[in-house]
Formats: sequence, C-alpha cells, structure tokens
Amino acid sequence: MLFDTIIHNVKALTLFANPDQCGDETSCGHQGFGEPGSHLVYNVKGKPNITKGMQTVLTSDVDWIRPRAYLHRHNCHPQLFSVQGCNEVRLLWETQLLPLCQHDNPQYGRALFNTKPHMMWDNFFSGDDLMEYAAEEGFGLTMTCRRDRLLKKVPREYFHHKKILVDKRTRSSCFEHPIVAVKKIGQSIMTIMSFQSTSSCNIVSINGLNEVELYAHTKERGQADKKRRWAIEIN
Repeated sequence: MLFDTIIHNVKALTLFANPDQCGDETSCGHQGFGEPGSHLVYNVKGKPNITKGMQTVLTSDVDWIRPRAYLHRHNCHPQLFSVQGCNEVRLLWETQLLPLCQHDNPQYGRALFNTKPHMMWDNFFSGDDLMEYAAEEGFGLTMTCRRDRLLKKVPREYFHHKKILVDKRTRSSCFEHPIVAVKKIGQSIMTIMSFQSTSSCNIVSINGLNEVELYAHTKERGQADKKRRWAIEIN
C-alpha cells in the first residue's frame, strides 16, 4: 500500500513523464515473516548487512527521482518469460507503463508519456526474448547484455563473450573498430555493439541508439598540487 500510494501520487502530480526511464532493483532489510510458502520474504544474498528482506524492481525518470512503476520481487507473478529479469520488465511494461501511454487512461484521464518510453537496465534483465518483445511492442531498451544471453541466431564468436582478467593490458586497451550488428523487426531497430571495458561487454538496444563512435573524455580528481587528470577512451 505504501508503494501504491507513492507511485499514484507522483503520477497524479505529473503533467508529462520523462520518456527516458532508468530501471533497476533495490533491496531493503525486513525482519518480519511472510506466510509460509509465499516466498514473499526471503534471504537477500550478496547484499551487505542484509540477511532477510525484500527486493523491488522499479523505474524512474532519468533526470529526476520520480518513480513511475514498481514490482515487488517474489514467486507469485505470472511467468511470461523463463528468465526472471526479462519477465519483470515485461510485467512492468504491460501492467504499469503501457497504460501511461494511452490518452484515455481510466485512472488519470490523460497520457503521461507523449511517446512510448525508452528504458535502461543492467545485464540481469537482458535477454533475446525481451529484445524481440520490445521491438514488437515498439518501446525502447538499452542495456548491457550478459555473455550467456547473446542473440540466439548469431554465432557467439562474433561478439565479446570470453571472460577477461583485469590487468594493465585490459585497462589500457582500446577498441578501434567496435562490433556493430543491426536487425530490423517491423518498425523497430535492434542493435548490439561491443563496449569499451576491461572485460567482454556488449550493449544491446531497441529503438535507442542510432550511431556509434569513439571518443576520449578527461576525468579529474583532487585539488591544487594533488589534482590529477587521466583520459578515458570509450565508444
């Protein structure tokens, strides 16, 4: 009920939502108990100082902290995709974000998005099935792609899929010719490209990127005599 109230009030006070949405999961500690067998409260592995709690998947505007959709992570949701992250993104789209694109929205009487939104996620949510679904639905996605979830119909040798050790060589490496693959599904454009990183990494996008180029960026840290600068090459 708390999440319902927060999300509803934010939407009610919004004239237009940002079509660029940032999505991720968040964890919080909780020492209560759920109904046996419900799997609503469970151990949150890998999170510091949290041994029991809950996780929530949510999206918000990229330019303001304005949550637009949320989904508590448990085992009671419909399984539309076999991969958990892909399934959660699809549920968020169908149940909460797509209605906000409709001008006859029954709850708010107007559309919060002028166009179908574009969402950014990390590689836990990546997957071939989700990319094809987003292309068919016409909304945008940009995310890092897990090495074991590359495009099924393209041989893995054409993408970066090997685990690389982080050392001086990989830190100083630069990809002079990024790998770029493009596929058109209906009116949507699917792209996948290699990404400058110390390990094998690929970026997948649906209706999100229209070009790739190399560039250098200078980073700074410190002040006065302790100030230092270094260059980052990236694509």
